Amino acid sequence: WEKLFGPGGAVEGMREAQDRGWCRWLGVTGMDVDFLRRCIETDAFQTVLMFYCFDLLDQSGESLLAEAQAHEMGVLIASPLRMSRGR
Repeated sequence: WEKLFGPGGAVEGMREAQDRGWCRWLGVTGMDVDFLRRCIETDAFQTVLMFYCFDLLDQSGESLLAEAQAHEMGVLIASPLRMSRGR
């Protein structure tokens, strides 16, 4: 967490890239619902991309949809059909 949000961490570098106009939005990607929830709560990102936590077999990330909406974040579901994992 410190490497991501601490001084000189990844988010600081991402914000610098955004300030320079190299990107418009910052996003976080992951499979761990608790990690994604913590990231959403920081308001550091504009999008969240979820893998394997909201699909046909697993809806553990469903609560993240409302949380992301409350933070005005875009949501991408990367594995709605579970692809080759979890057969």
